[in-house]
Amino acid sequence: MKYIELLAREARQIEKLLKEMCPEDSPVETDRFLREAHVLAHGLPKRIRRELYEFKLFESSPGICIRHNPVRSESIGPTPDHIPSREEKLYITREEMLHVLYASLLGEVFAWSSIQNGNIINEVIPLRENEEKPMSSGSRYFFGFHTEDAFHQYSGDYFGLMCLRNPARTATVISTLGAADLDDETKRILSEPRFTVGANIAHSVAKVSDKVPILFGHKDSPYLRINLNADPEVENDGEAQAALEKLVMTLNKNACEVVLDRGDCFYLDNFRAVHGRAPYTPSYDGQDRWLKRLYITSYLRKSRDLRDSPESRIILSH
Repeated sequence: MKYIELLAREARQIEKLLKEMCPEDSPVETDRFLREAHVLAHGLPKRIRRELYEFKLFESSPGICIRHNPVRSESIGPTPDHIPSREEKLYITREEMLHVLYASLLGEVFAWSSIQNGNIINEVIPLRENEEKPMSSGSRYFFGFHTEDAFHQYSGDYFGLMCLRNPARTATVISTLGAADLDDETKRILSEPRFTVGANIAHSVAKVSDKVPILFGHKDSPYLRINLNADPEVENDGEAQAALEKLVMTLNKNACEVVLDRGDCFYLDNFRAVHGRAPYTPSYDGQDRWLKRLYITSYLRKSRDLRDSPESRIILSH
């Protein structure tokens, strides 16, 4: 993990940029802001722009965390107790603007029609009715390792989390696969289309049946797609099952915790790292853990067959 601490002058530069974008906290339409975000992102501090570009280019770290971003605890309000409707997300908040600006330096933000009402900015919050479920709004059990939206051919290259509050210091758990962690034969098996990778139950989509490889990309430093919250199916393929078990053991061994604090903006390489969440006990008092989630793709055009228009950012998944 790479951590970047904002310098005082960089924080002032960001504050100035946010005031220019949102004078006197006047409401800004989300869709209009998204159309301008790439240009506005050039107003961010040069060092931050360089760090995010190098994170994307060199793939030398599974994630990057920009710390001490301005989050106004007095104005963000209580942690939501429900997933917002599309109408509730017509306007973008000051904190969300900064999150999108950082993400725009990595690619294009997008959303899925099948999750959180198609909202571009997702709320990662505890919901009482989902306490025991393996999803981001659950809390009682460990949320298992997965790459975001591994079930879909258009899964994002990165995803981002902005922390508004995390009073219990609940950890995001990440893991990566090192070049020498698996033998060549195991990597060969995992690189063949012998696995069914299911969708998280938060997605309202049909059951996945297609077989895909779990590893892809360069053989010496492979990317991965996996979702241990929906058991990967191998259908009586003992060789594939054994290879999968080796991979899971390796990911468990390589696991580390990342604790996000208020004002942290965390961007994870969704091809190189898996993530999960430690269990915790919410209070449901409006002060529980609250993160803002973004999906980010390097190439929006690849999903044009599932978007209504070239400028649409919503992938229509079924």
